[in-house]
Amino acid sequence: MLPSLRPPLLAAGLGVVLVAGALAGPAYVWVGVVLAQVLLLLSWHRALGASDPIGGMVVGGVLTVAADIAVAVKDDQVTFGPIAVVLGVGYLLAVVQQLVRRDGRAQLTASLAATVSLAAVGALGAGWAVLPRLPEGEAVTVIAGAAVAGAALGRLLPRSWGAFIGPLVLGTAASVLVARGYPRLESPLGWWIGIAAAIPASLAGLVQVRLPVQVAGWPASATWPVLLAAPLVYLVVRFAS
Repeated sequence: MLPSLRPPLLAAGLGVVLVAGALAGPAYVWVGVVLAQVLLLLSWHRALGASDPIGGMVVGGVLTVAADIAVAVKDDQVTFGPIAVVLGVGYLLAVVQQLVRRDGRAQLTASLAATVSLAAVGALGAGWAVLPRLPEGEAVTVIAGAAVAGAALGRLLPRSWGAFIGPLVLGTAASVLVARGYPRLESPLGWWIGIAAAIPASLAGLVQVRLPVQVAGWPASATWPVLLAAPLVYLVVRFAS
């Protein structure tokens, strides 16, 4: 059975937007980041079928915006420290959200997990704005965005093996090709950036085949792999340097 076209194509489009933003300047990377975050916020609870979607979306949105502001304000920091602080406070806010519910707190654990995971993915996505601050930051961000786009198209391959292996192969291939335009970047790093950026797409492809998302929540399947690629790429570059 062939997978749905919409999540992979949307994810590939977001990757292209991130590449274009990185080429235009660090500030323009936020265009792709915010677009992905908004789509995630609107679809996450629907995709998971969790209760209290409005409350969860509000809490997740507040924490995501807080992470964006923290990263934007601390523009001299090349760390995920501001995001970690926001997430630390975020768990408490998610618990308070459950305490103030007046619907009998149905599916309490699932609802709390959905809100916490939404906040985590949304906030970590702000890490895309940290990548341009790394050494050879433009190159790293462009290569990562290209890998995200290539990996997303790999999700179009049929069956579990195709949806899992396809993103790794196409994501890495895209990163290696783009890295050739940045000779100052060490060649093995291009490979590692591609693999890191493709891992979330591979997992999303496998989940998509096993557990197709609800129609109303399909954008979540496209956006979370894009947002989670940022911290993985950051870790790879940090370890390599």
